[in-house]
Amino acid sequence: MPASADDDASLPPVPTGPDPCGGAGLPGRGAACFDTLGDTRGPMLVVVPGIDGGKPYALSRGEVAVADFNLFCQATGRCTAQAASTPELARAPVRNISLTQARAYLRWLTIGSGGGGA
Repeated sequence: MPASADDDASLPPVPTGPDPCGGAGLPGRGAACFDTLGDTRGPMLVVVPGIDGGKPYALSRGEVAVADFNLFCQATGRCTAQAASTPELARAPVRNISLTQARAYLRWLTIGSGGGGA
């Protein structure tokens, strides 16, 4: 049975060190960056300036790919990896997931990339 969405045991450790998407020259320039999730590269991100002087934030450059969601499934045991028999299918947007799975993926990605949030 998959772990619950609130089970922190399957979340990756919060990384230490400099934020690869935290450079001062990134916000508002459309520059791509990515965080790491353990030994794996996370999805491509673009840094968006904060609103009204707020803190900049990183946003995915595209939909969550099957391969990215499968990393979450394999790392946490919270879901079954989706079939991706070709590289094209692995890059296709993930589909037919529950809202609970989507939220758990986002929480895993945020915490695992050092973005905080709980």
